[in-house]
Amino acid sequence: MYIGAVCTISVGIADIISGSYVCAKDNTFEWYNGGFVALGISDILIGVLGFISKFSVCRVTTYIVFIFLTFSLQFGFCIGILT
Repeated sequence: MYIGAVCTISVGIADIISGSYVCAKDNTFEWYNGGFVALGISDILIGVLGFISKFSVCRVTTYIVFIFLTFSLQFGFCIGILT
C-alpha cells in the first residue's frame, strides 16, 4: 500500500509541475493545463488516503475506486488533448 501511495503522490507532483510549466510557458491558463493541476492535487490527496487506509476495508476500497477514477480522468484528458 505504501509503494502505491508514494507512486500516486509522485504522479500528482509531476502533474502539478507539468501543468504549471505549460501555463507559465504559454502565458495562458487553458482548461487542460488547469485540469492537470487539479488532477495532480487530487492525486496527492488520494496518495495521502492510501497512507491512512491500510487497516480499513472501506478506506482501501475507496482508495482503489479513486485511483481508477483518477486514471480514467487522466486518460480522458490525454485523449482529449491528442485529438
